[in-house]
Amino acid sequence: MRIIFLSDVAGSGLAGEVKEVRNGYARNYLLPKKLATLATHDQLQRLVAIRRVGEERRLKEEQEMQTLVAKLSEVTLNLFARIGPTGRFYGAITTAHVAEELHRLTERAFDRRFIHIDKPIQEPGDYQAEIRLPQGSSATVKLAVMGRDAQGRVIGPDGEITAPQTPPDPAPAPAEESAGAPSDAEETES
Repeated sequence: MRIIFLSDVAGSGLAGEVKEVRNGYARNYLLPKKLATLATHDQLQRLVAIRRVGEERRLKEEQEMQTLVAKLSEVTLNLFARIGPTGRFYGAITTAHVAEELHRLTERAFDRRFIHIDKPIQEPGDYQAEIRLPQGSSATVKLAVMGRDAQGRVIGPDGEITAPQTPPDPAPAPAEESAGAPSDAEETES
């Protein structure tokens, strides 16, 4: 089936590109999600406008990616995990943890499949992760992985142990209430 891509589809085509794809792929995925349209005579006339919009969007995304790469290369992510008596984590720090922390930091969704760590991280230390971004760019992020033991102490990347941090005592609530106002515990009759 001959279609025109309306937006960029990874691995298939770019916005404004005319391409022959399998019927099922077009009918079940591209057309219902409005990622493509049938390549009719009228649509081919609109092709120039579709290409221009696609180019503008790609250019804008590329600029955003360059600023994101610059921002990420300066960042060090602090990750925490529970640590056992042997000095190893009960679980491991994986790409999903890195993606979650990146999302919290940048307010932009990151797919864990585009984050590469040499191996799952099982001990506190300093590590690096490579993030493959759209448009072929990539960034390297520093990871400072720390652990918390059963007593709540933090074991830093260099192995130093810091005392547990206790939250400050909450301020006591004011004891006096106004005499004319009904309290929350009383019910009113209807």
